[in-house]
Amino acid sequence: MENAMDILTEKLVSTGMSKAEVDHLLARFLQEEAFQYVEYICNHLGELWREKGESSILPS
Repeated sequence: MENAMDILTEKLVSTGMSKAEVDHLLARFLQEEAFQYVEYICNHLGELWREKGESSILPS
């Protein structure tokens, strides 16, 4: 069974992109998604801490 990254790679290569270009594009996409996920988690944890009356998400 192919995973999503394999399918995306196959489709993008079929448009004429090189494998290296596809790898770079998908790496950039995953990096952006990871940063957005971490930012979301930090914001969510900050909200939880504020609800508890804490001033920081980091332990003292």
